[in-house]
Amino acid sequence: MSLAILVTIPPTGGIVIQAVILAAGRGTRLNPLTQQMPKCLISLGGRPLLQRLIMSLHEAGISFLTIGVGWRGEQIRNALEDVNLNIDVNIVTVPDYEIGALQTLATSARDVTEPVLVSPADYLATPEVLRTMLSTSPLNEDQCVLRLAVSRGDYGAVVYGTPDGTITGLNSPILDGSIVGRSAMSLIATPRFLELCRSLLAQGMTSVSDAINHVIQGGQACYTTVPSHWVDVDSPTELLSAARFLVEFMPNMIDGLVVPHGDVFEIGTRLVLDTGSELDPGVKIHGPAYVGHGSMIGSGCMIGPNAFIEPETVLGERVELRDSLVFRGVTLPTDTKMYHAIALGNDTIHVGD
Repeated sequence: MSLAILVTIPPTGGIVIQAVILAAGRGTRLNPLTQQMPKCLISLGGRPLLQRLIMSLHEAGISFLTIGVGWRGEQIRNALEDVNLNIDVNIVTVPDYEIGALQTLATSARDVTEPVLVSPADYLATPEVLRTMLSTSPLNEDQCVLRLAVSRGDYGAVVYGTPDGTITGLNSPILDGSIVGRSAMSLIATPRFLELCRSLLAQGMTSVSDAINHVIQGGQACYTTVPSHWVDVDSPTELLSAARFLVEFMPNMIDGLVVPHGDVFEIGTRLVLDTGSELDPGVKIHGPAYVGHGSMIGSGCMIGPNAFIEPETVLGERVELRDSLVFRGVTLPTDTKMYHAIALGNDTIHVGD
């Protein structure tokens, strides 16, 4: 499950946002987490991914948001009703989302007459990434019908291009060029590109990436380099990466105790935090790590590095937790040793080695 944000950029200035859940896939790579809820409602650091994206958009200067929902859409409605987002949100239902992402994009942007920023929701990004895209110069549709965000990080599809900013391939080269980075999961699309999407959809195409490659073949796709301050969430490994990302780039947006990379937090006597968490003597936390509010950590626990505990979690005595994520409300018995794993209720997802 993912979300595409459509940010209309009027020529007179100001920003109008439309958004839609692309629900053709149910995030099965994250089962059992996504068996009963959309991927964008997975909570990290005490807040759902969707809420975190909306917060980043707001900080980037966005003031209005339309969200189109599909599978389990009522859960998204309920989740957004319970929080104050400081942003105008309109929720609509997309009845034909199962056709594919291109169908959702074409339907959502049907009435758009200005360039739009398209960005997924099953990921975390700092406001700086979005501001960089929004601050780029207007597109000349005779030369470029879409602009793709590219970063120097390790995530995303490989992007090929030329020094003048033209994209020559996505995942593999189509035209002459060299690797310029990786897709940062957002792009600015012009009305001509959106019209092309509708045409390709009528011909049976359902993938947005295929539509992008079609434009690349015509030499009308360009790129902008943005900071590598984002992470996609499409697998258990990427979920752990997203938790580390929060500690590194968004520590003030974590609801709980945060221990940065390289720091060690040791407990001598029993400690009760302002967040309501209680840590017994002998607890040692190696960053990067966080402990969500209302958690109970037993004596002698060794937490981290790369250990992330969501709110209202209970760890018995001498629990060892490393390269792992524990979801809200889980209880780990005394002497549990958990490495490279995600704990959810009675289920455990093993991640790597």
